[in-house]
Amino acid sequence: MDELISTSQLRERYGRPDFIPREVFRKWVTKTRLNQLMEIDGVSARSYIKRWEGKSNAIKRSGNLYRPIDLFARARNQMHQVRPPKTERTRLALHEIEIRYAQLEKAASNMPHEIHMHEMSMGLTNRRLLTEKEIVGNGRMTPHLTGVYFLIKDERIVYVGQSLNIISRVAAHVKHKEFDRFAFVPCDAQDLDVLESLYIHFLQPELNGLLNGDNGHHAPLSLPSLIGYKRRSA
Repeated sequence: MDELISTSQLRERYGRPDFIPREVFRKWVTKTRLNQLMEIDGVSARSYIKRWEGKSNAIKRSGNLYRPIDLFARARNQMHQVRPPKTERTRLALHEIEIRYAQLEKAASNMPHEIHMHEMSMGLTNRRLLTEKEIVGNGRMTPHLTGVYFLIKDERIVYVGQSLNIISRVAAHVKHKEFDRFAFVPCDAQDLDVLESLYIHFLQPELNGLLNGDNGHHAPLSLPSLIGYKRRSA
């Protein structure tokens, strides 16, 4: 029975979950405090303790106080899942998101990010034929045909892609994807995979699709590989 195992034996055998502070793991605390520390087998720590009350192997206590290490040991012996309570899981999830974006920003810090908007129509419409001078004067230079492009619909980016010829590639999407305009970031060919992956991981556009068995979206490079990326010299 785990009640006969010493504290040092418990520590060696079970370790300590990262979400339970070291200073309280072996300390006698109230049920309220336990509820703030852990959830066991899908229920609160208080409910888990009550589950064993009245039995010969009730969880060890000192008056109305219990030790997190004893609940953790019992849960491990019973193959029950131990995890942070819901409020703490939400906080940890938000913290992970903050770390993810910080990593993305660090990986993207030395990449070019000059955005260019391109309307589907250049607006050269009139009730009369335009002169050659008017047409040439309204022409717009495409500063860079190679880069990462963004398909936009209803003020949302729905797809991220890359191409050595952006105009041709975007035109090919018209038959298969719904969008009303596009934008692009000029980029050297050697950096296309990196820049496209950064934007896909950051924006998670719906038309890029989800990876099988993962929460991430399709991208040439995974997030871990981007974190240690060092840009090659042009």
